[in-house]
Amino acid sequence: MLIAGGTFVIISEIYKINYHMKQFTKNEEMEQLLRKSGFQTVNIHENNKWRCYVGKK
Repeated sequence: MLIAGGTFVIISEIYKINYHMKQFTKNEEMEQLLRKSGFQTVNIHENNKWRCYVGKK
């Protein structure tokens, strides 16, 4: 989801991330992808069932 002002949010259950995004299953890999895509700030929130990635331009 892209929010006005250049904020990008992904919220998903961890098992879905591991299935659909096999090359980005670790937080470091996803952070690197978002930074390479131009996001200056990347915040990661998680518990044992879900992850939320927030990238801000």
